[in-house]
Amino acid sequence: MRRTTRAVIMTIAALALAGCASPSPSPAAALQALVADAADQAQSGDYAGATATIDDLENQVAADRSSGRLSTDRADAIDATIALVRADIAALTAPASPTPHPTSTTVSTGGSGNHGDNGSSGNNGNGKGKGKGGG
Repeated sequence: MRRTTRAVIMTIAALALAGCASPSPSPAAALQALVADAADQAQSGDYAGATATIDDLENQVAADRSSGRLSTDRADAIDATIALVRADIAALTAPASPTPHPTSTTVSTGGSGNHGDNGSSGNNGNGKGKGKGGG
């Protein structure tokens, strides 16, 4: 799980780099602060807090896109990365599914059992019987 948390943090760090390329320093600083908060929260295991901070980041990206402080291409790239971070956090917080245990099944191959009974009653046609001569 430690490795997965590290992957989330690295993805969040990528968001910080994406925010740095915005045309004005103030949107970049705001985005970087949110990314740093989310990374700290994820590293400490506060995935709910990290998700809330990612929500704030997403809202800030939308506002910066609407105001023209963030280009559409840059905003789209950040939104795509946000989706990846959300998926990573969801995977970390999903309850573990129970591991199925194999069941034991006995299969009969017919190799053992009573071979003396062939299911018929009476004699097998040898010897004397009703309707056969001999006295």
